[in-house]
Amino acid sequence: MMAPGTCIKVIFRARVKESIPAEFIQRIRHEAQQIPGFLGLQVSMNGDQETAISYWQHQTAIDQWAENPVHQTAKAAKDRFYSEFSLELLPHQPIPPEFIK
Repeated sequence: MMAPGTCIKVIFRARVKESIPAEFIQRIRHEAQQIPGFLGLQVSMNGDQETAISYWQHQTAIDQWAENPVHQTAKAAKDRFYSEFSLELLPHQPIPPEFIK
């Protein structure tokens, strides 16, 4: 159980080798926003390095996202768009103020 005001922070880091179509990125974001427990997403680029940080209220929400068909499609295409990537889950992180509802 998460303490009040905390969340699970998921950090996806990748080296981009081919741009993902903007329409697909919008679809992925829309799908994530439909998951109960999704708090928000921050994405930054530095050259070919992408960092996407998503914030979740609980593990159940992350599990639902992992099973989402649109997310599954994105994961299946990861080798096309990224030459390398990593994923890190950090529980009990403060919720960023912009994602507090």
